[in-house]
Amino acid sequence: VLNIGDTISINHNWGNEFNLAFMYDRLQADLANVRHALRDVTDMDDFAGYVQMVLKADSGTNYREFFDFIAAIADIYLLRVQGKPGGKSMDAFDPYFCSVSSVSNALRRIRIVLQNMLEDPGTRSVDGLADAAGQLLARLPPSD
Repeated sequence: VLNIGDTISINHNWGNEFNLAFMYDRLQADLANVRHALRDVTDMDDFAGYVQMVLKADSGTNYREFFDFIAAIADIYLLRVQGKPGGKSMDAFDPYFCSVSSVSNALRRIRIVLQNMLEDPGTRSVDGLADAAGQLLARLPPSD
C-alpha cells in the first residue's frame, strides 16, 4: 500500500479468545438493536433468518459466523491439548499462546462464551446452532 496523502487506518475487526466475551456482548446488543428496528415485521416468514441476515449486514457477522469463529479457535487449542499433529500449527504462535496454562485459559474463556450462547434465545433461533454449540462445549475439557 502506498499512501499518497495523510491516512488513518483503523482496524476494528480484530478478535481472539481474549476478547470473545466482549465480542459476544456486542453481538447480543447488535441483535437486540436489529430486532428493535424490525419490530414491525415480526410476523413475516423466517423472521429469525431475516434478523440474522440484517445482523450480518449491520455488524459484519451473525450468530452462525461467530460460532464458527469460536469453533475454529477451539479446534486449534483442542488439537494442542490432545497432542495431535494438527496442534503443531500453533508452533507459529507466540510461545505464550502455546503454554499449557494459556491453552487451558483460552479453552475456559471459550467455554464461558459457549455456555452463554446456549442460554441466549438468539442462538436457539438459528437452525442447528444450539446443537452445534452444545456439541463443541461437550468436547471441551472441564473447567478447573
